Amino acid sequence: MHWCKIVIFSIYCIFFSACSGTSNKGAGDDASNEKKDKEAQTTRTEGKNIKLLVTAKIAVLRTEPDAASAEIIRLKEGDELDYQNILTTFTTPLIIQGIEYDEPWLKAKTKSGKEGWIYAGTISFEGLSDKKLAEMVFDRRLFKVLGNELTESLKLYQQEMESPNTLPAFRMLYRRSEELKTSVEKIINEKLALSPKDSLPDFFWLNESFPGFLVHLVDKTNTYNLYRDFAYWQGLSKNTEGESDELFIAVYLLAFRTDSIEYAHADWRLELDGEEYSLLGRGIHKEVLDAIEMALAESDDFKTELSRLKSKILDDISFSKDFWESKDAALEELEQILKSDYKILKKPEKVELASVKNKLKDPKKNGIRTSLYDGGE
Repeated sequence: MHWCKIVIFSIYCIFFSACSGTSNKGAGDDASNEKKDKEAQTTRTEGKNIKLLVTAKIAVLRTEPDAASAEIIRLKEGDELDYQNILTTFTTPLIIQGIEYDEPWLKAKTKSGKEGWIYAGTISFEGLSDKKLAEMVFDRRLFKVLGNELTESLKLYQQEMESPNTLPAFRMLYRRSEELKTSVEKIINEKLALSPKDSLPDFFWLNESFPGFLVHLVDKTNTYNLYRDFAYWQGLSKNTEGESDELFIAVYLLAFRTDSIEYAHADWRLELDGEEYSLLGRGIHKEVLDAIEMALAESDDFKTELSRLKSKILDDISFSKDFWESKDAALEELEQILKSDYKILKKPEKVELASVKNKLKDPKKNGIRTSLYDGGE
């Protein structure tokens, strides 16, 4: 009987020890396996020398692709890292500066050689050259921020922008881009309005996803605008047959000659210290009108757009009360415009220009200021 108790006790001890060991080992294995699982959920890309630019106010390089993992170093907006061509195939939902993201983690290295994982929602990069990377980061971001329908339209636009080799294709893309621009601006500014005032979200990554446009944050109105890059469109126009699209873009390159970007004001207008001035007298108004006349004489393919631009020029002349140049310079350019007898100008428009000319002859009487470059006459 005594022998039997000893055997039973020994079996119990062995069983308890085995269970206890298994339990402790299992806890350690779970953590180890979880780490291995995350490491296994990665993929390589083939980009070369891709720089990651921190766009969030604060970003963290971590030891593992996990928001709860240890910090290696904290980074600030504007810092650069070298992408190591590895990213996770899984994503993590996080809110960055009021915007919801659901993006992967990227392996990256700092200039000082520290290597770790950074959340894709906190960075931007020139990634369209690496299609796999663009699809896994930018495309996912587009769907999350813009929604499925608008993103699908934008993806189709990206594909068609690669080879618009006919005039109808160019014209269709140009007009569709205007619709997309309006829709994208509406959504990102709605999100901007809901974000913390002291931590504005970054949407400059759209530069990589919306070819032909550049993102601009307007300080005065605290809104994001997408401005057309006419140098980019000029390159596309050279791939088509005929000249009407090239003449069309040439008009806008004259109107926005400073850097080819379609800002809120064309180069016939000056904004300085919160004030706006017409630059009538420098010859810009007439140069652009000459180019519109030439383009429409060639073809009316872009009549709608060019007529709208013409109206902006005429509005600047007709409604401006503050002129940067002298009275004589403004009158001389206006006289040249009237003498040109443009076919694009309708009779009421010519009558209005003649009326402005008469008012400019006696600016003080008509509440007009001239020579503001020199303090005013």
